[in-house]
Amino acid sequence: MKKLLFFDIDGTLAYPQQEPPVSAVEAIRQARRKGHMAFISTGRTIDSIPEAVGRIGFDGGIFSAGGQVAIGDAVLYRFHMEDSLLQELLVRLRRMPVFYALETADGRFHSENAEEVLCLADLSGINESAMKLTQEILFDPGMRPMSEYGGQPVFKIAYHCPKGAERARLSAALEGLAKLVNYDNLLELPISVGEISDPEVNKGNAIRALCRHLGMTTADCIAFGDSMNDSEMLQTAGVGIAMGNAPDAVKALADLVCDRCECDGIAKALKQLDLI
Repeated sequence: MKKLLFFDIDGTLAYPQQEPPVSAVEAIRQARRKGHMAFISTGRTIDSIPEAVGRIGFDGGIFSAGGQVAIGDAVLYRFHMEDSLLQELLVRLRRMPVFYALETADGRFHSENAEEVLCLADLSGINESAMKLTQEILFDPGMRPMSEYGGQPVFKIAYHCPKGAERARLSAALEGLAKLVNYDNLLELPISVGEISDPEVNKGNAIRALCRHLGMTTADCIAFGDSMNDSEMLQTAGVGIAMGNAPDAVKALADLVCDRCECDGIAKALKQLDLI
């Protein structure tokens, strides 16, 4: 029976700055040859998918953590943040040392305080790889300055702030207003990295929309993830699989836990489920 397979990217298909394991690439291609459909399901925007991931070959994807749903090159659905919510979030974010980026169909528009956030971060003991990734996140040339933002609908907001007290302050400031997810799989970084979204916009609801379009049910879905922004996806899919490198809180939400990303977890799980 045909299944819909959903794969988060960072920490699931591949670690940041690394290519997917050959085993995962071949397993996904083999699953598609057997008639199953494979989809990216990521917090990333459509224009920020790593080339090595795109080359695997997918039937479509969920992007911006549920903000956009696509099959092939065609966007089926877009789920935007209400403007009233966006404006209130911006008021609160501007009061704090938080670097943020608005994710839209026309690109990502960033605040202009990246240097401030980096200066406030505790860089003691940070290795060269973590520092390089931090700088790539804060100074990504694929983003555009907020001065160029023209009021386009926003799918979600990526945020970056110093760890500790500032991260706790941000969480308190947004409590009851929006969903805030910290990427706990990036603990080695000197800053907290995460996303802010409307609570109704998530990967789980995006899967439901895609199932309705394809005339299938969520019971036909198998999803792989490693972060709390995968929580709704793992609980919505008929089988939710947490990576071995996922935090315990994510593993607790899954039906199965597979091996780590770098230990052929995806390939082993697809074989265990008799999908390849």
